[in-house]
Amino acid sequence: MPKPAANANANQVLQLETPAAAAAATRSGSKKCKLKNLVSTLAICCALALIIGAIYMHLRQKHHLGRLNVEHREQPAEVVDIAATIAARSAYQSEQCLACIAAAATANKRVMCRDEPCGIYRISRGYWRDAQLAVPELALQGYDNCVIEDECAARAVSGYLQVYAHDCNGDGLISCKDYIMLHLLGPTACKKQQQLGAMHSQRAQLCLLQHQLE
Repeated sequence: MPKPAANANANQVLQLETPAAAAAATRSGSKKCKLKNLVSTLAICCALALIIGAIYMHLRQKHHLGRLNVEHREQPAEVVDIAATIAARSAYQSEQCLACIAAAATANKRVMCRDEPCGIYRISRGYWRDAQLAVPELALQGYDNCVIEDECAARAVSGYLQVYAHDCNGDGLISCKDYIMLHLLGPTACKKQQQLGAMHSQRAQLCLLQHQLE
């Protein structure tokens, strides 16, 4: 009769061993999953690092090549612009050209514009305000005082021409003739290549010939 007791003990031992084995198996599986997750994470990080590195090298190379192209392409244009600017400034800042502008505008006589003095250049208030874009210190003297003072008025004319310089007659050059047209017609009419009136045109032509600016 001792056999049933032995069987009971054996069953009890099996019941005790089975949960322990299951727990051990669970821990082993968990470690394997963690290892797989770690390997996957490292692989993703490496892939991202390679992608970012490739993008960085591509952008760096593209910027470098672009800068070379820009420098090679823009350098001649910059030289031309500087030369054109120097030539244009010498044209409208010369005393001869300013004299011809005054001659064409008023025959070098101080005149009235809408019941107020506007000097030998016939400078309007709008013209004077536009001139301040290039010569802001004109505002210190004021319109009424500036336009009747020849030196200040000449600076206003030079500033206005600097702002709106354009080839008014379409001959491919910006000369004193263009500045006379710009001064009398304004920038819009200048760009449309409108012609001066007969009186102003005759005055301008005579002065340009006299000063050999034609």
